[in-house]
Amino acid sequence: MNLDSTAAFGAAMLAVGLGVVAVSARHAVRTLRLLAADGPDERDPRVGERVRVEGTVRRTDDAVTAPFTGRDCVAVEFDAEERRLGAYYLPTWVRVGGGRRLAAFVVDEKTGGSDGDGRSGTGGVEAGDGEYLVAGDSVVSLDRTASVRVGEREAPPDPIRDYRAETGGAGTVRPRAPSALRRFGLGDRRYLERRLDPGDRVTVVGRVADESGRIDPSVVSDATPLRTAARMSRQSLAGVAIGAFAAAVGAALLLV
Repeated sequence: MNLDSTAAFGAAMLAVGLGVVAVSARHAVRTLRLLAADGPDERDPRVGERVRVEGTVRRTDDAVTAPFTGRDCVAVEFDAEERRLGAYYLPTWVRVGGGRRLAAFVVDEKTGGSDGDGRSGTGGVEAGDGEYLVAGDSVVSLDRTASVRVGEREAPPDPIRDYRAETGGAGTVRPRAPSALRRFGLGDRRYLERRLDPGDRVTVVGRVADESGRIDPSVVSDATPLRTAARMSRQSLAGVAIGAFAAAVGAALLLV
């Protein structure tokens, strides 16, 4: 590699590295700003204000169905993974499908305040003092609640079979793994489901949408603000590290 090509490669590495650092750092700062938001003023909520609310989930008349267990909930993230050969021919799980679903729900900042199944006692459409209606799409950050593993030759449970039918079989057709490899679980499917159920603790970050105090969420999490920030920043911090390394390599090549 001659001097000109080394300098060109170094400049490209430096530019790419700085770009990755800038994008990743912006997402990390955005996460920290969101989760540093204050609680809303119950007496006079300001429309457009970014707020953070922590409390207990209460269902409204709305709900979503978790696809792999068939349970009703207010939010769910789900992933379908397949056991395949990865780097260095080691078995690994590869994501082949998934998504998220989110329904409107009420956050109750008070102790108690719901009936046995966590459903709103006011008919599911109003929020009282210390309660906030959350409605809208958002980032969902949840812990794993359920995991179902289906062997390559096994029939899936009914909810998973229905999910495959609803998605038109997307990501479900694959060649059979050779018998010699099935002993390592190759060809098996794993269905992961993370739910937010009525009665769970929740952290919601979003903007006040109207004078009633309804929150248009940007983040819905079942963890504390600090843990949520750690979850959401993990990939951003990894991007900062990778970008910084690439930029350092590029700078070193330019200085050679």
